[in-house]
Amino acid sequence: MALWLTRSAIIFTIGFAVLAWNVNRDGIAAAYSDPGARLRAQDESIYVNAALRITHDGDWLTPKVMGRPYFQKPPMLMWLSALSMRAFGVSLFSVRLPSLLLGALAVTAVFLWCSQKYSLGVGLLASGLLLLSPFWQIFSRLCYTDIPASAFGVLAMTCVAFDPQLALRWTRIAAGVILAAAVLSKGPAGILPVLALVVWWIALPGRLRPGLRSIAELMGALCVAAAPWYIYQMLVHPRWFIADVIQLAMLGAGKRPEQTGVFDRQLFYYAQRLVEMDLAVVVLALAGLAGSWRISRLRERPDRLLAACWAILTIAGISAFQVRNLPYLVLLLPPLVILGAGVLNPRPLIAGIVLAVIATMRVAGSSAAPPIKAAEDMRAYYNLHRNAELIAVESGDEFYGATLPLPRLRYAFVDPAGAIPRTVPYYVPMGIVLTARQFMELPTLLPQYRNELEKYDWKSTEPVGTVIYLSQPSDLSQIVRAYPGSDFYIPDSWKFALDESSSSHELMPASTGRVFLLSKSAKLRSDRLPSLPVPW
Repeated sequence: MALWLTRSAIIFTIGFAVLAWNVNRDGIAAAYSDPGARLRAQDESIYVNAALRITHDGDWLTPKVMGRPYFQKPPMLMWLSALSMRAFGVSLFSVRLPSLLLGALAVTAVFLWCSQKYSLGVGLLASGLLLLSPFWQIFSRLCYTDIPASAFGVLAMTCVAFDPQLALRWTRIAAGVILAAAVLSKGPAGILPVLALVVWWIALPGRLRPGLRSIAELMGALCVAAAPWYIYQMLVHPRWFIADVIQLAMLGAGKRPEQTGVFDRQLFYYAQRLVEMDLAVVVLALAGLAGSWRISRLRERPDRLLAACWAILTIAGISAFQVRNLPYLVLLLPPLVILGAGVLNPRPLIAGIVLAVIATMRVAGSSAAPPIKAAEDMRAYYNLHRNAELIAVESGDEFYGATLPLPRLRYAFVDPAGAIPRTVPYYVPMGIVLTARQFMELPTLLPQYRNELEKYDWKSTEPVGTVIYLSQPSDLSQIVRAYPGSDFYIPDSWKFALDESSSSHELMPASTGRVFLLSKSAKLRSDRLPSLPVPW
């Protein structure tokens, strides 16, 4: 036991060191969440905003983003990041620390599973390939929900793999509570390991199957740990909770198709991305599937059947969810490496050589995403200490501004087709999303929006006017005239707005292609402003 604890500690230390390397290289939302498509990690700004709000107002039960309740994702990540900032101060490292720790813990759990059930070589190969996976490294270095959900799934499944009969009550309670943490990390996606566990229990031969009472106790622990937050929100914010969780997250995004032909299907999309970014895991996955084709033999190995059920249910789940989202592959990596490494069963020396070659290739091919110029502009604006609301028009900052303690921030976009209000339709009657005309008439319309927000059990009008959509760029001129006390961040080509309001605003150049229109009537903030972490 002491030997395995020592080895596990070494694996965890190496895993954390590798994942934490260069964790501060990219600022919030600057990293590519999909390097192939050059998509930035925009969601990180949302999660950081929610975690910061928790540290400020102390409301741990209801996450908020830019003043509105945020139930599109459960609160586990926001809780963990807020706890980290409370413990270590506000910094980019502390925001991302929960993902780093859980990423390293999952690598360690995979090592323990494979080394105990197979051999040391299998443990080294499986955990090493997971650690060196570009997917695992990218998302362990971001404040994203995917690594926590996947890591909690790994930890729970490892508990079951070590005690497949669920003979120990500790196993049943621990696995249930950890699975609850997975559900509280990513909602429906966090349920996939739970479904895999049920399928595994059904597929096992009767003589190897845990008793029904044992599996029920595990599920009971899961419900006791996960249900209170959901019940609380259903009691306190039922309409908003149902709208965010069911109407938008599950039925809105989850059922919206994004393909037209056979090869546009989600399964082919994820397979292509795996081949492009992590060929080693693809080879391992194929080996695992080839070694698991005989179901009669597979059923005699509870741990291997568990990994197979986990992989199959995860593939089915991310394929059924119609929105293509590269981070979902993080949920699939652990069962794939466990299955594949167990089939190959290499000696420790061979595993070490393979991992060294892969690590060399990964380091040689790694590169940083270019910084977000608009984020640098937002930071520079914050340092002006202006006591005015800022309206960021077509900003391109990936919502980085939402992570800064500005007096008030609104975003404006040109959307002649009206796609923005159709995305989240229930935001429209509450005034969270406004047309240019509605925004100019906001003082008159505010009581109407307040009444609508109260119907959703929300007493604050803070989220009103978070997003303004313009039918054409010329709408901005009218808004600038209507709001002489507001600052604006606009594309350089939109300086025509200043021509009609030069008496109320002055121009300040920003980064290439961007300018600020600063209100001449705005004053400086009198309160002491917190200095921003470097980097942030």
